[in-house]
Amino acid sequence: MAATSVAFVGTVGGIGCTRTVMEVGGVLARSGLDVLLFDLDFATQGLGRHVEGSPGVDSTSLLADPEAELEAAVREWDVEGEGRLGVIPSLSPFVTIADAKTEAAGARVADRIEEAADRFDWILFDVPPVVSNEAIGAVTAVDRVVAVIPPTERGIDGLQRERGRLADVGSGFDDVLAVGAGDPPPDASVAIPSLPKTAPTHRPATLSGAGSFVSEVAQATDSLFAADVIAPEAAGALERLQNLGDRLRS
Repeated sequence: MAATSVAFVGTVGGIGCTRTVMEVGGVLARSGLDVLLFDLDFATQGLGRHVEGSPGVDSTSLLADPEAELEAAVREWDVEGEGRLGVIPSLSPFVTIADAKTEAAGARVADRIEEAADRFDWILFDVPPVVSNEAIGAVTAVDRVVAVIPPTERGIDGLQRERGRLADVGSGFDDVLAVGAGDPPPDASVAIPSLPKTAPTHRPATLSGAGSFVSEVAQATDSLFAADVIAPEAAGALERLQNLGDRLRS
């Protein structure tokens, strides 16, 4: 299949857009697809908190320097299945980020999509509110744009503001994804619950195991993209008792 690129735009801060990108990427990879996550939120560098070490090449390098090699920036998580889940974090010090925020660097997002499409089935961008060249470069170059909102009045206000900004640059939202506890607003296409407290800190929860959270993220991903996502089945009662017995004996 041809690669699909998606920009997940956090309409307001602190709503878990980065983690949403991770979890959606996890279910796609677990379904046997090759997925790349690309961090464009240079202010929070959220994806960088989930990988170890500091790479010589990161997402800012790839936008600032056209000669930088994409594969040199890719870190990977182990996937339960045949897929691949790579991540290109933003890990540069503040003084070097300026080179990745120019108009030319923003336009380079399209070049990196074309390059990544030779290696991955899906390219998912973690995008902050659209007020920067790199964010504009993403929402005008990808195949689909998804707004990520909390199911609150603040989320609705942020969504309307971002709709105006995208219209100004000739783009728009294809879908609206509500994240967190509460009833999804009418604008939302799909919704996923809050991340469970038991979720792993440094890798997507959807990469292994089962349960309601993994299942709901899989269902939301399939609804958004019709990607034939495989939703892992939760362990049955007998299996859970066997697992409990194994833990007690260990």
